[in-house]
Amino acid sequence: MRFVLGSALLIAAVSAEGTQKEKDAPLPLGLVEQTGIELLLLDVEVVDANGRPVRGLTQDDFEITVNWKPWELYSVDELCACDDQAPAAEEAPGGAAPPAPRLAAETRRFVLYFDFSQLQAGGRGRAVGEAKHFIEESLRPGDEASIVTYASLTGIVERTPFTSDRQRLLAGIDAAQNDPKQVDAWPTFLKERIRRCGEEPSECPIYAVDEYFYARRSIEAFRAFFETLEKPPGRKAVLYLDENTALQPGAYYDQGDQVGGDFTGTVQELASAATSARANIYPIVLGDEFAAPMSFAASLAGATGGRHNRSLADLRSTIDATARAGCCTYRIGLKPPPGKERGTFQVRVEAAGKKLPWVYAVRLDDEIDRWLKETRAVLRRPGGARDLPVSAALVPVRASGGRWTLSIQVALDADALTYLPVRGGRAAQWQVGALLHDRDSDATWEMLGVSSVQRKETAGRMGAVVHRRDIEGMRAGTYRLAAFVRDETTSLYGGAEAILTIPPPRADAIVGPVLLRAPRKLSVAALPAMKGKEAKRSSVSQPREDALPPPAAPFGSSEALEARTWLCAAKASEDRAQPVRFLSRSGVPLYRFEPAKLGATGDCLQLTDSISTTGLSPGHYEYHVRWAVPGRDEPEEAFASFEIATPLAEREAVAK
Repeated sequence: MRFVLGSALLIAAVSAEGTQKEKDAPLPLGLVEQTGIELLLLDVEVVDANGRPVRGLTQDDFEITVNWKPWELYSVDELCACDDQAPAAEEAPGGAAPPAPRLAAETRRFVLYFDFSQLQAGGRGRAVGEAKHFIEESLRPGDEASIVTYASLTGIVERTPFTSDRQRLLAGIDAAQNDPKQVDAWPTFLKERIRRCGEEPSECPIYAVDEYFYARRSIEAFRAFFETLEKPPGRKAVLYLDENTALQPGAYYDQGDQVGGDFTGTVQELASAATSARANIYPIVLGDEFAAPMSFAASLAGATGGRHNRSLADLRSTIDATARAGCCTYRIGLKPPPGKERGTFQVRVEAAGKKLPWVYAVRLDDEIDRWLKETRAVLRRPGGARDLPVSAALVPVRASGGRWTLSIQVALDADALTYLPVRGGRAAQWQVGALLHDRDSDATWEMLGVSSVQRKETAGRMGAVVHRRDIEGMRAGTYRLAAFVRDETTSLYGGAEAILTIPPPRADAIVGPVLLRAPRKLSVAALPAMKGKEAKRSSVSQPREDALPPPAAPFGSSEALEARTWLCAAKASEDRAQPVRFLSRSGVPLYRFEPAKLGATGDCLQLTDSISTTGLSPGHYEYHVRWAVPGRDEPEEAFASFEIATPLAEREAVAK
């Protein structure tokens, strides 16, 4: 599954459809050119022959090459968080050089990244055991860690955010280990594939190609993870728990890179993403039967300033050393290459006359690159972008000819935007992007719009704006919508997501229920589809009454909800039983709704119930729909959950 806005979005940022008189003018995306000094920042660790941190180095002690050419340093800062009193570096000749500026110690952060798509059964058990040992024995007081997992079925899952709570971290590891969706059969059958290759050599190229594409998906997910890791401050050490990934996957089947591919260039891209996130990668190889994974581990560690184990014999010592590594680093500031040159550069560092053993991969991004990374990060984890209140919904509109028309809706609170003074009032501008993904067919739909409003100084609250796009001809399947809103003025983001499964229209099935906020005054704007090089501006309508996508936060204690459900019958029947709808809390029914009037929406019927939260105490509730299906003993049933906030949570939400 890909959560990446395509190359068209990059082109749209620099060439888009304008409005009014300058129709062909670039569409403004808030990317303002500024003057100043832009630096490439690189954190490097300097140790002596015994592995102890070397302190007291100055800018004169460092020499840098960028793509093997000498490069001028702009700054060097010493950054140490070590509690131990390791010996300082030898003094500079003459003892006249002042010590490098020492920055305040940062919180040490670790990520335990389990790549379950590349862990065999034995390696999986070792990974869990070693990760628990790291949490229980190696973390120092004040250190923080995060548990992140990847599997081909689920993608990336953050089990725990950065925390120093060891029990919470251990619980996150257990949850991942016990999650059946985090089990991949592919890595476990590697030995069987190798055996079959030996018995039937004609099958070897097929296995090599399959191995390459399977590994590429996990590597691309790992690279994408680092875009989300840029936001947490400070340096991060990422323990990459892996077993099967090889630099040349075809090596398992005696195939060269012409058949099985090569990840050398991919490693550079991955490493540069890690460097941008101020992260070092420590590959931990959990198997000891193949040499191929060691080549990938060595390349990845060597390009990020990390280390890796060389067998199971030094597995524990490498993990323990990782907890101590990097406590004393030097932050080197480099001026980027002149002109508009962008891309990945190789940086070699020499400190106090000694070449460090790493060749760092560093990427230079421009404003467009950074904008793309930010938007992709929000689309991957919409719930993590909370600076702006944003909500999303997938709402069926009608069914016809075996297909559905699906409404994609993204709502924002326009009063949360930052308005700048303009002649006659104030104005705000924002971007709305959305990615719809069909999990069954892997098809995607990309959308991007830019809107603006101008209001008089005396105008009251504007309320919600819903960006909407209706897509016809949608097949039955499970759809996920990820969306973002970006305030042009402040570059703040809000994210939201929605998931909906729709069956074939004639399948004796229930679609929904979809919970919405009851109709209220709101404005509507289009959510344009990305087509080639164009990103369109969307005008905002005058306020009107309509339902609103539900908030990610709990509902207030005096709100009105609307529950929409669609009933699709295999055969039309006039004596078809009415569906039963009721509200429950903690499995206990509270009340039943009166018979509803069913309205046709093409090949299916729609019913709508209003739910008032007035009189309901704070807590979790469920709205149920039960529908008797002829010829079946058990009725079809579907439900939707919602939560009513406590009064304190409501006050805090209003205050924000």
